[in-house]
Amino acid sequence: MHSLLLFQNAPGEHCAVPIELVTRVERVRTAQVEQLGGRRTMQYGGVSLPLVALHDVAAVDELLESQQWVVVVFERAGRPIGLLVAEPIDMVETHLAMDAVTFRQPGVAGSALLDGQTTLMLDIFELAETVRRRWPESAMAEPALAATKPSAGVTVLVAEDSDFFRGQIRRLIEAVGYKVLAAEDGQSAWELLNSHAGEISVVTTDVEMPRLDGLGLTQRIRADARFARLPVIALSTLASEE
Repeated sequence: MHSLLLFQNAPGEHCAVPIELVTRVERVRTAQVEQLGGRRTMQYGGVSLPLVALHDVAAVDELLESQQWVVVVFERAGRPIGLLVAEPIDMVETHLAMDAVTFRQPGVAGSALLDGQTTLMLDIFELAETVRRRWPESAMAEPALAATKPSAGVTVLVAEDSDFFRGQIRRLIEAVGYKVLAAEDGQSAWELLNSHAGEISVVTTDVEMPRLDGLGLTQRIRADARFARLPVIALSTLASEE
């Protein structure tokens, strides 16, 4: 299961992003959005927040002023960026089956059928790259990470059965300097772990996966003396006591 934030672009254009990438969601008036020097911004927390709309990147319609605009705030390497979208806003948990071909274009990783509607799955990293290209490096400079910058050669093993989420997690980890090995299920992750036993420093895993799920993968890891001290992080929307 994966959690998605659902919203609209122009009327009838349904979109979604992984909820774990979202920092904040705020309603805005069109008058709050400023367009200066080819850059779109709004005041946010006392600073200018760079904004991007899906129309800036992909072949979709523009937002209408008659819609209720919303800013979805996310981060790129610690710097906030806002995505302009429109209500209605909703959240759904789903097993994602994504078509990565039909609607693939810059800013759009593909599409999925959600609640009977074709929904564009947005690529936050490509949208952030559009903002980065339009802003000077000084304005989009990454925060000082000297004290926390990962050591060279640190590798994270990612086990995730959804191509879309696996790609998003991989790029999120690589953006802060780690190397990633990615597996489409627990069995593939176990095989990668065995072949890179001395290289992998941490494992992140979904819980529900085919062939071998995340709990089964963790049991194998804990039963092997080679990996007794290897950290394992579960990335899942499952939240029951069990």
